[in-house]
Amino acid sequence: MQNRIFENRTLVVNLSADGVITKVSIRASAAALAAANSLNTDLDALEKAKDARDKAKADAAQSALGKPKNDAQLIKDLNNAIAECLKAQAAVVAAGGTPPGTCQ
Repeated sequence: MQNRIFENRTLVVNLSADGVITKVSIRASAAALAAANSLNTDLDALEKAKDARDKAKADAAQSALGKPKNDAQLIKDLNNAIAECLKAQAAVVAAGGTPPGTCQ
């Protein structure tokens, strides 16, 4: 408020859970500007946290959609690795050697 009464003072109103005014007082407002700035900072942080939460939810949903494709690619890669191993073992046997391990 920008009048003489509230230039250096802050009006404090306490409300009960059902909205009834339980206390009205006037206090020195030396800390009011700092409190207002802190509230603004807190609101900014809250908004950023909400945005980060929403992004994480969207990313998780997108990741869940891609999981079957990723799983299929993993299986394909594992099968290719086993096929390469079997080819290498066959080459060792063809050269008269004994493969040192098994392909799994």
